[in-house]
Amino acid sequence: MKKKNKENGYLRFSRIIRCFFLSSTWLFFLTLLGIYVALTANASKLGFLPACIFSLLLVLAIFCSALVTLKILIPNLLINRRRKRFLVLYLFCSLLLIGVISNCLGHTERALVEVLDIDNLGNEEVGVWRYFISSLFTFIVCNVAFFRSKMQEEAMNNEILSNEKKLLEMKVLKSQINTHFLHNALNNIYSMIYLGDKENAARYVMKLSQMLRYVLDDCETNHVPIAKEVAYIENYIDFQKARFETDRNIVFKYVRNNSEDIHIPPMIFQPLIENCFKHCPLQDENSFAYVEIVVGNRQIKFISENTQPAIKQSSDRNGGGIGIENLKGRLQLNFKDNYSLNVFDKDHIYRAELIINL
Repeated sequence: MKKKNKENGYLRFSRIIRCFFLSSTWLFFLTLLGIYVALTANASKLGFLPACIFSLLLVLAIFCSALVTLKILIPNLLINRRRKRFLVLYLFCSLLLIGVISNCLGHTERALVEVLDIDNLGNEEVGVWRYFISSLFTFIVCNVAFFRSKMQEEAMNNEILSNEKKLLEMKVLKSQINTHFLHNALNNIYSMIYLGDKENAARYVMKLSQMLRYVLDDCETNHVPIAKEVAYIENYIDFQKARFETDRNIVFKYVRNNSEDIHIPPMIFQPLIENCFKHCPLQDENSFAYVEIVVGNRQIKFISENTQPAIKQSSDRNGGGIGIENLKGRLQLNFKDNYSLNVFDKDHIYRAELIINL
């Protein structure tokens, strides 16, 4: 137990150190401090009073360079302007700023030296170059720190947008059980009760309750166990059998070739299953609807196939409409390029194949 607590303490300490040194703000200040210490240490060989003068002027050079670069040049010439001429203007103004600061502080240093009658210094050009180097390094560090913070901000914004998109996706899922389906389901239950089939009526009330609980509660999460998704599909297809008063032409198969615990986005197959029954004339003798899900070898294979009328609406010929387009968006969001969706729309048969590589 003590060893475990010691390891946890070490992990917390290393995380703090990592956050400290990877922070753009701390990286910025530590780099500037390093420049300041290096130049001041070099000047300390000349004596206490010259070192104090160099230290104060270096602080002023670093402060002026950082302030003008971060508050004026980058926001006005680099961020809000994307044309090449503004980039050239930005570089020109930056070099001009560095030149003005180094010359002004170099002459200031020489004036203070003359007033204090200090003789062990080099010529004036050495002082100018000292402040030129410090201002140039400050300019470079400011740009690196600024764009690093912008990249972190963009990454955070992308994460927020992704979370909002997933939240919106969950809200859309709650509307998957449309009013038309609920109307048919309640009508079927009412007919069972009216005809005295209380046992089936109670069973279908329980099925509808399970479906609503799955959509309203379980679908709040980003992923659900595939067993719950299959249970929802089975209940949905049972209601379709009750609606058409037949189970002869409606087949659902679920094959699982491994015992691995697999989680998938909730109701990911629902648009394809709804299409299977939406345009299928199951009241005809030769019509059928077939749904199959096979899980194994780190892959999920979904197949739906159904008959369809020979004469279809023009809106039905575009690959499934809005539901299929939304499905493609969800698949891309959750699985990137690790899936394939193929739709075969023939004269009398509509078939959809979805393969997800886990």
